[in-house]
Amino acid sequence: MVEVQQHGFAFQDWVKRSFAAPFEDRYTGHWDVPALANILAQVPEAYRHLPISIKVKKQGAPLELGDALRQFDVSEDFVMVAGFWFQVGGQKRFVDAAAAKFTVSEWRALFSPLIREDIAFLDRTIKDRAIGYQEARKRAHAINCESRFTEAKIAMHPKIDSKVQRRLQCSIPAELFWKQVGREPDYRAGCSLWGLEVPTVTSSPRRFQREDC
Repeated sequence: MVEVQQHGFAFQDWVKRSFAAPFEDRYTGHWDVPALANILAQVPEAYRHLPISIKVKKQGAPLELGDALRQFDVSEDFVMVAGFWFQVGGQKRFVDAAAAKFTVSEWRALFSPLIREDIAFLDRTIKDRAIGYQEARKRAHAINCESRFTEAKIAMHPKIDSKVQRRLQCSIPAELFWKQVGREPDYRAGCSLWGLEVPTVTSSPRRFQREDC
């Protein structure tokens, strides 16, 4: 485990141990907590019996979602649980945490006006090994700056390096997450989720970069 990522693993593990029934935990699974494990009384009824996606991010930063096509293809209602932290010395102190329920239609609306083929075209461009990584970056950037991409609420993030990385990931702005939660963030130490205090984690600083149009 990379030391700077310990907070993410720790928060994810804490949510699973605190709010999910035991289940076979597979890293490649689509959801961090499957619907069949989201049955405990600690979880409010409105969020129960739905799969859970767990996210961790610095306060105010976008929530990274992973593979863009996979996110567009979500076909069931789900709950997103997010923990936001602030770096204090060698500790990441969680300053707010909440859960937001998304229906399939609400989730898909965040991609509008993009359709699946738009995202698939960008994905194919990124993964086209017939072109070098610098040209792939140039083409992907040009596509990602087109109006239909910049108008979408979920942002696309081409990941292209000089070695083997060719991926298309995406993120949702923190303010849209809080809008779905139904309240403003309250960034202060000692936050809780569903009645339980979120633990502090020892972890080094990490930087987030995004290419702007």
